[in-house]
Amino acid sequence: MPYGFSNDKVVLRSHSTPVAVRQLAYAEQLPGRLFGFSRCCRARPEKPEFLQMDVLVAGEGVNVTTLMGTVKHVCMAIFPQAVDIQVEAAYFPFAEISVNIWVVYADGTIHEVGSSGLMRPESAATLDIQSQVALIGFNVSTLARILSNNASAINPNNIGFEAFNETEIPLHAQR
Repeated sequence: MPYGFSNDKVVLRSHSTPVAVRQLAYAEQLPGRLFGFSRCCRARPEKPEFLQMDVLVAGEGVNVTTLMGTVKHVCMAIFPQAVDIQVEAAYFPFAEISVNIWVVYADGTIHEVGSSGLMRPESAATLDIQSQVALIGFNVSTLARILSNNASAINPNNIGFEAFNETEIPLHAQR
């Protein structure tokens, strides 16, 4: 085995958010808005990869209000039949405020669709970004499944684990 690694001990995990944020370092001017898609991998044999959609907003006036307004605006554009967008506190080490995003429909159906946060200033400073950065990330397979009402729509991991529930629904979201 090269370098002393065996396949069961190597952890593979990548996300598109650092790649998208790095693009802000190349921006010719801020404020800036960035939208992108990236393939992400993780060490979970039942769902090893997913496609992530990122939305980033950077500028001096970006704050929690800007973040929540952007979350609502983007979610209502993607899910026009939704009656409410809810957020739930979460933890991401690169963000000072972190939330999970839930879409609510009139029939009481609730779906977790993504996560969001304000990038920690010291994380942005390493890329010489002096502005506040709002980050929103969506799992594209989840979006496709919800929008198409098809549990197996656009799932790169559809290998027989359809009953696997990736995210437990918090008590407040169960209705």
